[in-house]
Amino acid sequence: MPYTRDDSSSPEPSGTYAPTDDTRTNVQATKCHQHILTGTSAYNSTGSINSLPNEILSMILSLVWKRRTSFRVAHVCQRWRAIALKTPQLLLDALSRETFEFDESPLGQKQLEYVLALLEHCSYGRLRLHFSHFPEVVVDRLQPHLSRITALDVNLFSEDELLRLYRVLNAKLPSLEKLRITFEDDQRWEPDDEDYQGGDDDDYEFWFEEWDVPEEFDHISSASFPVLKTLSVPGLLFPFFACQTLENVEVQPVWRNNTGPDLTRIPSANHLHQSLMKCGRLKTLTISQSLPEDITAETWPTQANVVLPTLQSAFFNDTFEYTSAALTMVKLPPHIPLRIQGRSLLDEIRAAPQKTQDLVLERLQNVDRVEIGSSEDCRSNTSIQCNTSNGATCLRLDMDTPWVCLDITFPFRHIASITHLTFKTLASGLFTSYQYFFRAFPNLISLELSCVHSESLIEALTIPDDPENAQSLVCSQLRTLTVSFPISRVHDLNAALVSEEPSEKLAAHLRTRLELLLETLKHRASLGSRLTKLEWSESYTPRTRITPSPEMQAETVQVVMPVDGAPGAIDFGMNTLQQYVDGPVTFEGFFYIPSDLDLWP
Repeated sequence: MPYTRDDSSSPEPSGTYAPTDDTRTNVQATKCHQHILTGTSAYNSTGSINSLPNEILSMILSLVWKRRTSFRVAHVCQRWRAIALKTPQLLLDALSRETFEFDESPLGQKQLEYVLALLEHCSYGRLRLHFSHFPEVVVDRLQPHLSRITALDVNLFSEDELLRLYRVLNAKLPSLEKLRITFEDDQRWEPDDEDYQGGDDDDYEFWFEEWDVPEEFDHISSASFPVLKTLSVPGLLFPFFACQTLENVEVQPVWRNNTGPDLTRIPSANHLHQSLMKCGRLKTLTISQSLPEDITAETWPTQANVVLPTLQSAFFNDTFEYTSAALTMVKLPPHIPLRIQGRSLLDEIRAAPQKTQDLVLERLQNVDRVEIGSSEDCRSNTSIQCNTSNGATCLRLDMDTPWVCLDITFPFRHIASITHLTFKTLASGLFTSYQYFFRAFPNLISLELSCVHSESLIEALTIPDDPENAQSLVCSQLRTLTVSFPISRVHDLNAALVSEEPSEKLAAHLRTRLELLLETLKHRASLGSRLTKLEWSESYTPRTRITPSPEMQAETVQVVMPVDGAPGAIDFGMNTLQQYVDGPVTFEGFFYIPSDLDLWP
């Protein structure tokens, strides 16, 4: 039946349709847009790069990825878009080199659409995926690509998301080599509870607070991921993924601030034992704040020991009680690098039963080098790294230091024979007393100091080794000393440092250092201990917890003052040191960061 309308409403004849003005405008706009595209395409085709074959252009596009904006190459022209969408490496980089957060925000939804579009066009190649949130639509879209996933890193926000992840993991993932699962630990997130009132004590109430691993995980099989080598999961999940193919295992807590109970530890000592027994190919093992609460050194010896013949390094970050029990369970050869972290670790070791002490202290038997420095994890912590003469790390102890008396007489004095000591740290407040520090190293030959405590440590070289014998001397065999004194306020010397001529202000500063060195060396020489080599410098030292960037360090300036009668030299008395040193005495100069790059407020 033909289209008709009432004559009274329209002058158009029956059976016809009259386009409106808006319709005509849209048609015209579309035609104009097509003309523009045609013209732009014709213009782009004249560019020299467009004379390249598609294969060469695809190779070029496969190398352009740096960040998401790199994908703008697909919007240059129609040809480039077509080639980009058929360039596997570009699509793989876009999927694999970014963490996508699929929350409910508009930005999160755009990221979701972006990833889904990439998956649609990326049909082959190795996938390394990093997701925050795990919505249902991602699970569905991943199904055709499961065989290509080599690395999967997922941050979960709910039990439902964990169950979705289970569905993926329980399917066949023949190429999966790395798996990392984390639970959301953002204290700003609040549980979906109508009675939730918030508050400081509630900030750490997460969705897993009264929750156990879903029973579905009891049925997960390692056959689903036959080549899995690297695993990082919360303690509760470790038993479900332990398998013979694993080489690197990291068991981490949900949160790291220890403000509340950790409900994601490994469920029991038995679970830990059974899990490690399955991991016979382990090369590295890290268990941080996740050891089971029922593990004790007194009760565990009834169980069979875990033997890890391929293990190359181990790190236990937990209370010494739990850590020592774990060392009882896992028999580590003395040569295996072991890292232990604790709040007052040396005090805990000292107070432990002898059998427990021996588990750690036996690793010091062949140690002859110690380096004290800032911890990699927290620069307010101090790391004590013990090495053998061949450079192999034997033991590493990390401690919270701001309120700890660093009395390391125990265990070094009576167990290890330390000949080389390096002290480099930005941390302050390490000592409540320097009295006992050097008594830990009676066999010391070489000492290198570069820290905020350099002055106090030089003074400590004058104390008796035996408190009851004033004629005794700490480190009586010391022969080489390298010391870098801190320039605590580089601004005070800035003008003098940038001057082309040696400054009396610099000389006055050096005379103060000289007096300290002279007093120490003179005292030691009077007791028969003389150096064979002395190196001395002045270095910029930022405030505690502030570390110059590599760029700033690259800008460090060395200023060497002429000494020993050189032209233009200002005599600050350095030659007086020579009478107490049977070898070279060298002033390396001032090392500082220019004021325009300085970190000082």
